[in-house]
Amino acid sequence: MEEICKEMTARGMTTPLLVGGAAASALHTAVKLAPLYGHVFYAQDASAGAVLSNLLITDREGTEAAEHQKQEHLRELYAQSSQKKVRHEPQEPLPASSFIKGEPFGNIAARVLGIDEVMPFFDWNLFATIWGIKAGTGREELRKLRGDALKEIDKLRAENACKIIISARFDTCHSEGDDIVSKDFRLPMFRQEGGLSLADFVPVKEYGFDSPMGMFALSVHTESHPTDCNCPACSTDYGPMLARAVRLTLAEAASEWLSGYIRKALPEGFDKAKIIKPAAGYSSCPDHTLKLDILRLLPESERLGISLLDSCAMIPDASICGLIFIHPDATYPEIRRVSQKTIDEYAACRGMSDSDKARFLGHLL
Repeated sequence: MEEICKEMTARGMTTPLLVGGAAASALHTAVKLAPLYGHVFYAQDASAGAVLSNLLITDREGTEAAEHQKQEHLRELYAQSSQKKVRHEPQEPLPASSFIKGEPFGNIAARVLGIDEVMPFFDWNLFATIWGIKAGTGREELRKLRGDALKEIDKLRAENACKIIISARFDTCHSEGDDIVSKDFRLPMFRQEGGLSLADFVPVKEYGFDSPMGMFALSVHTESHPTDCNCPACSTDYGPMLARAVRLTLAEAASEWLSGYIRKALPEGFDKAKIIKPAAGYSSCPDHTLKLDILRLLPESERLGISLLDSCAMIPDASICGLIFIHPDATYPEIRRVSQKTIDEYAACRGMSDSDKARFLGHLL
């Protein structure tokens, strides 16, 4: 990637270059790539890339200025952290009394959700973000967009053209070091040096009991028009873009439906427990290959209709795959940079080849 940035600069190019996926990070882009090419920007995934592309099309100068400011801030933080020698104290385990005991949550085997079941959780702010709406957008434009989205949803409902499918599994687990262990699996988790790990939200082995931890995957399938369709919605890019934003927001709504399902089953004394669902491949759980384990372990996962590319990207695009933690102190640890030793130990535990280690974990160095 560095060579591409150098070449684009050498050719005098100014075309925005968006990088992302498992082999990139916002920090790496700011520190290593941006100094080589002044128009390279980080987008975490395909959805974020679409949003950033839309912003660059509508207001390139303002968007690039904002992205450059973010990159400069990251470079300053990186410089400060590089100058400090921090002593990392061992993380104290959370109190035994803070963990749920027993198995209060039932598995979900490829349940089909209706649009009406997830619409109470449809987040219009998230929809606007996916669409790429800028601050200061007029009320009339927002009202029109929302109206068009509701028409799209009504059409999906009337034509029975949307299928939302979700599977979830809950196991009683404990931690051994930074590994989450059940009778059926062992999943290593990353820990930001001196910080938290997702493994902190299950009890340590020394407590002598296990606590429930879950995993889930969901997908949203909609019937698309043929490529040569000449209907008004397909005559411009607006229709497909609107349909995609609706799909992605419905997927997030289904994820929130799952949180509600879990909350209803919380045992007495844990009604205020936090429910987090870190997605595989994102900052708290930055290994995309965990999707392979999750889809293998979930009940009736083949009915979800999710397929993985070599990069572990999911098809359909409106799919989510991740873990579930329920604990009063649950939060999303941000795994930014870890040592080569940490990556080597993690890869060994996962049985990764050197090429897969570089491909899927190299961005964490």
